[in-house]
Amino acid sequence: MHRPVPAGALDLIALFPLMTNSIAYSGLKVIKPGVLSTIQDWGRYGQRQNGLSTGGPIDEHAFLWANHLLGNPGNSATIEITVGLCVFESQCNTMISICGADMGLTINNAPAANWSTHVINVGDTLHFRSARTGLRAYLAIKSGFNIEPIFGSCATVAREQLGGINGLPLQENDLLPVSNHDYSANPRKVPYSFLPEYNNQVDLEFIPGYQFNRFEQDQQQSFLNSIFVVSQRMDRMGCQLQGEKIQYSGPGIISEGVALGSIQIPPDGQPIVLLKDAGSIGGYPKLGCVTRLSLNKLAQCRPGDKLRFTIADYKTSSQQLAEFYGFFNI
Repeated sequence: MHRPVPAGALDLIALFPLMTNSIAYSGLKVIKPGVLSTIQDWGRYGQRQNGLSTGGPIDEHAFLWANHLLGNPGNSATIEITVGLCVFESQCNTMISICGADMGLTINNAPAANWSTHVINVGDTLHFRSARTGLRAYLAIKSGFNIEPIFGSCATVAREQLGGINGLPLQENDLLPVSNHDYSANPRKVPYSFLPEYNNQVDLEFIPGYQFNRFEQDQQQSFLNSIFVVSQRMDRMGCQLQGEKIQYSGPGIISEGVALGSIQIPPDGQPIVLLKDAGSIGGYPKLGCVTRLSLNKLAQCRPGDKLRFTIADYKTSSQQLAEFYGFFNI
């Protein structure tokens, strides 16, 4: 299981000496975009009142480590690869990192380790196969991809046609530029103690919301005692679960602002957990919100994986999140 990074932890990767190289303005070319590959930075914050989704990485843990390995700011643009089956060609000499789901990355047909950095040169081919474990991987490049921000972010939200390149997932022959930069030729990798395990049975912590007590006690207990299955209906907007039907018999809900991780209960009783591309308002009753660190686990769940919910201690969860973000200067 992934443990939050202590704020004062020794940054092992910073101990490696640097070898500096300089490159010209260029980047990566998309040969095959795969099932779903999008440009994602930290997200489009401060725009919810305008009805815009936040966007950003579904798995913040893998995203932040991918940038951290390269010494990039935490907001640097990466490629979020869902499922895999994509191919890129390098247009420059630089360094990349890959973190998250194991997609059997090869560089020029040679295996390349996950949760690590790699030097690439002009003409090198990066080939991602189908994910072996997990669902999403993050491909970062030194200095980040140089994509024009819209409303303060280059995060792709395809439903709103914002961010990325023309507001779309990556397409064949897209060119992803990077700015001039120096890079280290020395390999770096995530310390073993911070590598997550992607299991097909996951416990998710959540904070009950103000509507939790509007559900009858037997329905609360049913939710807490049930094992749910991740359905095929999952994307960057949300993840619908299948399992014991949760009934709501409280007063009607007027549409209101919804938060990341909200656990909505629609009329069919099957919970939906809202993710980064969810809309800004909703009218379904909500049991509460999945914690930010647990959302990283959900981000790597595949259809058929099993989930169980437990109530989190708010103070403890907040402290763990503060330490985690603090380590990455977020």
